[in-house]
Amino acid sequence: SSDLLRRTLADTAAIAAERGNVRLCKGIYLEPRPIAYQERDIIRNAYVHALHVLLAGGAYVGVATHDEWLVCEALGMLHSLGVPPDRYEFQMLLGVDPELRRIITGAGHKLRVYVPFGSHWYPYSVRRCRENPSIAKAGIESFFRGRMEA
Repeated sequence: SSDLLRRTLADTAAIAAERGNVRLCKGIYLEPRPIAYQERDIIRNAYVHALHVLLAGGAYVGVATHDEWLVCEALGMLHSLGVPPDRYEFQMLLGVDPELRRIITGAGHKLRVYVPFGSHWYPYSVRRCRENPSIAKAGIESFFRGRMEA
């Protein structure tokens, strides 16, 4: 349907009612306005609202974001709702914001770092590097250090 992404809030309520396992990601793709929100603040607010519905409803949530503001909002929400550590994790792409990863794990939260894999890993990686050159920079720096940071 044409409201595919805008229906996220209704979908999260249904998933939370089933106590599902969800990877909540705000995405980076440009979609037409009838399908997806366009403004950064609206997107962020929708993410936070969806996260609250999922966590309050008992779902397991992978908080998938590199957005420091969203991470801070999620941390506050986890604390205020008293969500136990076995009901959530943070998720980030390898090479993106290692300092934020250290902050999250240093505070005792689980963090899953994902690595592109499979037959389409190369086009995906090239597209992500074009969208965010810091990914390429981090990968090159890690290569020359002789290790990859996790």
